[in-house]
Amino acid sequence: MTSNDKILEAVAGYFKREYPGMTAEAVICFMILSDLGDQARMYDIGVGTGMTWEEVYQHMMLMKVGNGAGLVAYQQLADGHYMVILTDKGKAARDALQQSVPAG
Repeated sequence: MTSNDKILEAVAGYFKREYPGMTAEAVICFMILSDLGDQARMYDIGVGTGMTWEEVYQHMMLMKVGNGAGLVAYQQLADGHYMVILTDKGKAARDALQQSVPAG
């Protein structure tokens, strides 16, 4: 098993345990956001996933504060783009994932 396989297995296991209704696409968006930092434009997450920003918006709704898991919040910017921001709960999930992923 490659290290990428181990990472995917650890991430999938975490989300199945903690957020069983999460889609694979939402998890991928979350992982890209986590890699980019505590916040990123939807467009940038889309570039990392190969999705349009609209697809990112749709998939990350499962993680949004209010009607989702509460892992992220959206902020509309003056230029019309959306920023996705990790909430404290989202940062905790990111940190838990980083600890659960096997090294190297």
